Amino acid sequence: MSDYIQITTACNKEEIANEIIKKLLDERLIACAQKLNINSSYVWQGQRENENEILIIMKTRKSLFEEVKRQILFIHDYDLPEIVATDFTCGLEDYFKWIDENTKEE
Repeated sequence: MSDYIQITTACNKEEIANEIIKKLLDERLIACAQKLNINSSYVWQGQRENENEILIIMKTRKSLFEEVKRQILFIHDYDLPEIVATDFTCGLEDYFKWIDENTKEE
């Protein structure tokens, strides 16, 4: 199952979130994306911050990670955006087949 990953990033503007999702879907770099409204607390440049953000959760092939990362970095307006991937260790085989069918070949 380690051929598939979930990538997360967060942003504070709906238009940025939508642009990231649209670009990645149009380029067939991800099979799907989910947006969640969240509240984030973190330390940035020595200051404690609390901010409403949009968490984007994306499903794709592990081999597409670097291309997804490049696109997110190009679009994102944060100085240091969260871009992390988590391997799927198990799951429904038909779901992984669906990811294959909806992402471009490596």
